[in-house]
Amino acid sequence: MVIADFLGQHAALVKDTVIAHILGLQERQLRQVVERRLVPDCLVEQKVDGTTSKTTYRISPMAIVMTGKRLQTMEDGLSAESGEGYSCAKCNSFYTPLQAMALQDRTAE
Repeated sequence: MVIADFLGQHAALVKDTVIAHILGLQERQLRQVVERRLVPDCLVEQKVDGTTSKTTYRISPMAIVMTGKRLQTMEDGLSAESGEGYSCAKCNSFYTPLQAMALQDRTAE
């Protein structure tokens, strides 16, 4: 995922030689990881220039959209779970903040 993170920080197409140099990887090692995992999983797009055998990569715009949707779904689920209120661990009853304050006042007397 280091490669995907690197490409996510750079919006343009980046040559495989540049990525390998910056990340301290061999070009062959980089290509294996990208072509076996990131391209098939649609995280990274690959562009091969056939005349000079240069390969460039960029983060897939679809991966960015899907990541955003997943995060939004997680946030929606967490906010629905937490909600505004309190639940009793013993009886599993749910109370609004106002009801909880009323209960607290009754127990304090």
